[in-house]
Amino acid sequence: MEHNGDKGNFLIWDATCIKMFDKTAAECRDELIAVGDDIKVFPPCVDEILSKNWAVRFKYHSQLRQSSVLYVSEEPHYIQTLTTTLGLKVITN
Repeated sequence: MEHNGDKGNFLIWDATCIKMFDKTAAECRDELIAVGDDIKVFPPCVDEILSKNWAVRFKYHSQLRQSSVLYVSEEPHYIQTLTTTLGLKVITN
């Protein structure tokens, strides 16, 4: 994740990764490694991230510049509540 020039990494545990992608974090990592450095090719796990709207709760660890994902939901109610509270627009394809 990048915001205002700062970058942070997300640490996603297996339980959350399985909920999001139906596969472990190691399986997703292996897909990324298999693709290699070709920036024009995205493995299926990246396509799955880009095609969904999620409400995500995470904890940011500023010293490590990492975020641990605590909760993920595709429930429209949670997404609507979050976007309304933050004043965001949801862009759909």
